[in-house]
Amino acid sequence: MRSADGCHDNWGPPPFTMPVAKLKLTAIKPGVLKMSLQLDHLFIPSKNKNASAQRLGELLGVRWEPAGEGPAPDVNQPPPAGLSATELFRQYHAQRASVYVNDSLTIDFVDAQGEVTSNHYCFSVSDSEFDAILARIKAAGLNFWSAPFGEPDFKVRTFMSGKGLYVMEPDGHSWEILTVSYARPMSLAEFLSSLT
Repeated sequence: MRSADGCHDNWGPPPFTMPVAKLKLTAIKPGVLKMSLQLDHLFIPSKNKNASAQRLGELLGVRWEPAGEGPAPDVNQPPPAGLSATELFRQYHAQRASVYVNDSLTIDFVDAQGEVTSNHYCFSVSDSEFDAILARIKAAGLNFWSAPFGEPDFKVRTFMSGKGLYVMEPDGHSWEILTVSYARPMSLAEFLSSLT
C-alpha cells in the first residue's frame, strides 16, 4: 500500500535510502578533478547542418567540413547489416557536417528530426582567442549579448576576472564564449576575490 505521498509502501522506508550519517561528503578542490575522460564528439540538430557548421567553424576560427554526398541515414538508427566499409564511411559523412574544435572534440551538426530544441554550448578560450573571435563576430555583423537573455546589447561581460559573450545560432542554439569558467568548483573566498 502506498503512503499519502505516493512514494513508498507504508510498511518500511523508501527503497535505496541511506542514513545521511553514513555518507562521506568531500569538498572538491580546484585541480582535484583529474581524469583521462574527454568528450570526443556530440551531435547538434540543425535545419541546415552545412551552414551551421560553417558558421561555427568560422566564428571559432577552426576547421570545419560539410556533410558528404548522398542520402544521409537517420543517426538514431543502426546502419543496415552487410554494408561495405566504404559505404559505411560515406553514410557516416553524409549524416553530419563537422566542426573540429580541437584535437579531442568534434561537433557534428545533423539533420533535425522535427523542431529544433535550442541548447546552450559554452567554449572556454584564452584572452587572445576571445579577442579574435570577437573581431570575427563584429566583422560578420553578428548580434551578441553580454547575458544569455534579452535583446542584443553588443557588450562583453566581465566577470570573475574574465570576459564572456553570447551569440545566437540560426537554429536558436546559444554559443557562449568565455575566458574564465564559472562552472568549476571554487571556494566562496576565491569567488569573492575574483569580483574585485
